[in-house]
Amino acid sequence: MFKEERSHYLFKWEDVGDIGKGRPNLGSLTEVAIYRLMQFTLRDVLITRFNVNRANQLFAEAGWLAGSEFCKNVLNTDLAFHEFIADLQEKLKTLRIGVLRVEKFDPERLALVVTVSEDLDCSGLPPCGETVCNYDEGFIAGILDTYTGKSFHVREIDCWASGGRTCRFLAQPHEKPASGFEQRSERESLDLIREALQTLLRGELPEGVPIPENFSYELAELCQTTNELVRSFAEAQSFITSLAKGDLRTDPPAKNQLVAPFKELHSNLRHLTWQTGQIAAGQLDHRVDFLGEFATAFNCMIDSLREKRKMEAALAASDARFRQLAENIEEVFWLIHVEGGAEWVEYISPSFEKVWGISTVEIYKDPRAWLRVIHEQDRDLVERQYEDFIQGLADYKPEYEIVLPDGRLRRVCSKGFAIRDEKGKIVRVGGISQDITPRRLDEKT
Repeated sequence: MFKEERSHYLFKWEDVGDIGKGRPNLGSLTEVAIYRLMQFTLRDVLITRFNVNRANQLFAEAGWLAGSEFCKNVLNTDLAFHEFIADLQEKLKTLRIGVLRVEKFDPERLALVVTVSEDLDCSGLPPCGETVCNYDEGFIAGILDTYTGKSFHVREIDCWASGGRTCRFLAQPHEKPASGFEQRSERESLDLIREALQTLLRGELPEGVPIPENFSYELAELCQTTNELVRSFAEAQSFITSLAKGDLRTDPPAKNQLVAPFKELHSNLRHLTWQTGQIAAGQLDHRVDFLGEFATAFNCMIDSLREKRKMEAALAASDARFRQLAENIEEVFWLIHVEGGAEWVEYISPSFEKVWGISTVEIYKDPRAWLRVIHEQDRDLVERQYEDFIQGLADYKPEYEIVLPDGRLRRVCSKGFAIRDEKGKIVRVGGISQDITPRRLDEKT
């Protein structure tokens, strides 16, 4: 099975075996150093037997096969994209493969930039100015290919080994040397190099140093190195200035040691921006586990939003229950705002129309429209009682007759209650009014 000749890939997830059964005492985990021992000795042999490019290609192909099987057997491919990425982040962290963060995402092109910190393959390697995570390139491509059904090209543009302190990958579905340098004497070249370095030490950006054509290789190399330092300083200055202004659209320059401490911050801020967008869209299952005290404050904010959502849901449920009760009883329930001389109806139950014979629209437009329906012999008394009631001078429980639009009389009794603020001032009044006409007719008979 493992050694048979083949013309296409035969590996499947089951070939990993039953690790729990095979390692009942030692378990499923091992040291990262042992994993790297296998990977980098294999890389050494492949480069020796073939060449660097062929070794990189083979690692990427193996990574693609692993990523595809990982996606099919570990991840939930039925999730929407942002939920799928969240699932991938959680699984990579749980399995201690690395901490994945999204920096950029173009939903139209399905192009994205992701970073992996604490990477299983390279985090902690000595800086060598190279990107080495070819297996990761293939692994990410295999996951995205399998999930989307499209073919992705994944390229590592930053690596711990290149000095980036974090691995950065560009994933998307399928630069010029200066010229015309003047010849100068060795002394002039050294003076220009000194001046360039002094300008850098002052925090300013110097001009490049022309590379001499007719002098020693060592001097030309020194000029070239100085120019590379100037270029790196210019890139770093531009990037850090943009970062200081909050502009996260500027990508950190690749293979630039001067900005290495800022790249992880930049990556964290981009991921935080993405998380904030998800939170704004209502996804409150995010947590921030970086940026120190800010993370604590940010997570407290998310917890507060969760509590607010629970309270709003409880309030909505309570309001629904209240309306269900108020809108299904024969009595008229009313609630009126009376603070500061302003008066308006906050709520009146639908049964008002049945008892008073006028539309609730009228009462919402004119909070005292109900008084006009009261029989003229009772109207002045009821109005005085209501004025005393809203001023806190007396209780409100009148009994009176109203005249319906068709001329019929109806006997109504009301009972009010006052709602006060923390200073004891009446801000709302409410109450219940009931049609007692049938009762009074029964009493007369």
